[in-house]
Amino acid sequence: MNNDTNTTTETPFDITIYPKENYTNSKGEEKERYIVPDDIFEKHIKELPDYTVNESKTYMGFHGGRLKPLGLDPENDLKVRRAGAEATNAKLAQRRTFKEQIDIILSAKDKENGKTGLENVTIAMYERAIAGDTKAAQFLRDTAGEKPADNIDLNANVMTEADKQLLEKLKARLN
Repeated sequence: MNNDTNTTTETPFDITIYPKENYTNSKGEEKERYIVPDDIFEKHIKELPDYTVNESKTYMGFHGGRLKPLGLDPENDLKVRRAGAEATNAKLAQRRTFKEQIDIILSAKDKENGKTGLENVTIAMYERAIAGDTKAAQFLRDTAGEKPADNIDLNANVMTEADKQLLEKLKARLN
């Protein structure tokens, strides 16, 4: 006996039949997201659009099936996310670039001799150059602006007769 006629086929998942709600994301932007019953949410998590929440609002789905747990108080969650974003932004603002940090160090006065870091480095490199360190001598020369230029001969004639003819054709076409 063949039971092929009794098999059921599952219909494709359609998110548009579920309600939407407006919410404010962590950047303060107004957005829309779907609210899906918990059992459907669990069954179709990989198919849900980003930021879809389950009906009990304990989870939000995003990036193809990853879950983000939500607290029981969406307003508090928003406050916590905003506070975290503000703390991160403040920390990033405190970071200095390498150049800024070097400028601070080189301009600071040494407590022992009253000279700046830049003066101390220059004196140390000078003493090393006098002692025979050629790299220190090169450093001083280059820093003083007397670094020899790397000369490249660009007088080579690399344009062939065919190149010249092509240029003439292009020039005639453009005029």
